[in-house]
Amino acid sequence: MTPVVAQLQTKIQEICRLELQRFLKRAGPRDEKETQELEWMVNRIARKISHPLVIQPRSGSGAADHAETYPDTIKRIFKLQKSTDG
Repeated sequence: MTPVVAQLQTKIQEICRLELQRFLKRAGPRDEKETQELEWMVNRIARKISHPLVIQPRSGSGAADHAETYPDTIKRIFKLQKSTDG
């Protein structure tokens, strides 16, 4: 599950960073402190989005075969690359 978790977190962070870049381009110049605050906020949002998706398989809830299909579902939903280790 670890490669999928890393891919998922990277994908969510990438989406958030791209949206921040679009906002900054459209909204105009910001001072460095404000830009850093916005980056910090976007990173926190990305972590909050990915957290429940990451801890779900660890919670032990659901059917026994759920853990086997969950990584595939995450890969499909977020269009992640298939890893060679599972």
